[in-house]
Parts: sequence; structure tokens; C-alpha cells
Amino acid sequence: MAHHYELGYLLQQDQWNKGIMTAALQKFISILPSKITIHAECKQSNYRSQRVLIKCGFVYDKDDLWQRIIK
Repeated sequence: MAHHYELGYLLQQDQWNKGIMTAALQKFISILPSKITIHAECKQSNYRSQRVLIKCGFVYDKDDLWQRIIK
């Protein structure tokens, strides 16, 4: 059975659009064990965060919820 985890992050506005969060999240995901599902909540108006999630392999689920399954 897969373990489920919630993801949250915050980045100061003066650091936006530098790829910092995408790189950090990709590195974090690369060291996780298998059989994990990560959930993230992202408002529909937060296009920047949605872009980070998409680049990191998350898919939209429903109601502002996204998920990434690590097999």
C-alpha cells in the first residue's frame, strides 16, 4: 500500500521566476523511496505554482488538488 504525504512550500516573491522551487522539488522527489503518493493543493489562480507542479510530474486531480505517484 502506498504512503500518502502532503506537500507545501513558500518562496519569497523576490525569488520567483528563477527556477529555485522547481529545482528544489525535483531534488526532493529524486531522493524519496518508492510507493509514495504526494498531494499538493494549489489554487486555480496560482499559475506559477501549477507550473512548478507540472514540471515536477504532478497531475491535476480535482478541486485544486494535485498528486504525484512515485512507483
